[in-house]
Amino acid sequence: MAQPEGEGPFPTVIMIHEFWGLNESIISLANLLAEEGYFVITPDTFRGSTTGWVPRAIFQVISTRPENVNADLDSVYAWLESQTDIDSDRIAIAGFCYGGRTSLAYSLHNNQLAATVIFYGSPETDSAVLESLPGPVLGIFGEADQSIPVEQVNAFDAALTEAGIPHEITIYKGQPHAFVKDALGVQ
Repeated sequence: MAQPEGEGPFPTVIMIHEFWGLNESIISLANLLAEEGYFVITPDTFRGSTTGWVPRAIFQVISTRPENVNADLDSVYAWLESQTDIDSDRIAIAGFCYGGRTSLAYSLHNNQLAATVIFYGSPETDSAVLESLPGPVLGIFGEADQSIPVEQVNAFDAALTEAGIPHEITIYKGQPHAFVKDALGVQ
């Protein structure tokens, strides 16, 4: 958890890590956001498993059951709602890569969230599915991302429009996948 200075209630972000697991990079981003006045909680959806090795990271993703992640996030959300220093009407979710997809999936599961932020997570392109999103969406993608092509991002943008979901999608010129590294900047 990263808590801002001062007294709440604070707007809150549930921040979901990349496929590497909960590491110092995500913690640094949470701390940076707390400096801007947000309470940030970074749940470990891999339950203690972290890696710097791509095959292990892929294994972590495919061996983590989405229903377990949603159950864990339901517990985090319920805890946040019970805290007096949290503005329960302003709880958003944000994630990076695996966490971007997870934040979108959780927003489709929990209609109480105030907003969804997706940093280069695999998008949903079915407008009928997206209609159930509870709040606005911010999508951050890289133009040179080899795993999420611009065409897929554009289809996501169009599907959000068709579903009537307020959103802003930004594609950063020349940026690859996972271009936000930590609180010190981008690659």
